[in-house]
Amino acid sequence: MGKVKEMVQSAEDQEQRVIDFKKRMETEMEFCEELFKDATVRLMACKYAYYIKNNNFIDDYAYDLEEKGWFAMGVALGHLKETETSPCIDFDEKHPLAQAGIELANKLMRK
Repeated sequence: MGKVKEMVQSAEDQEQRVIDFKKRMETEMEFCEELFKDATVRLMACKYAYYIKNNNFIDDYAYDLEEKGWFAMGVALGHLKETETSPCIDFDEKHPLAQAGIELANKLMRK
């Protein structure tokens, strides 16, 4: 009878580990989504400053690195396809994060 009890306990432990793993993955995905959102706001800020305010507060190389990281995150999270070109061209006032980008740009341009 002890062996059966051990097997049941082992199965329950394994089930709990799977549940814990799924919770960790959900938390990590939420964190990655937040990082992607933050990167999008930073890109929107750069685009606003450059195209609308004619104020480039970061150099092209730094922007290119930022955009490449953003694009890689977007592909990894399933928001972008690897084969498409970056949609971050010009400043899109209708983008849901446009206002956050404008606010960040205004803060950075004051410095």
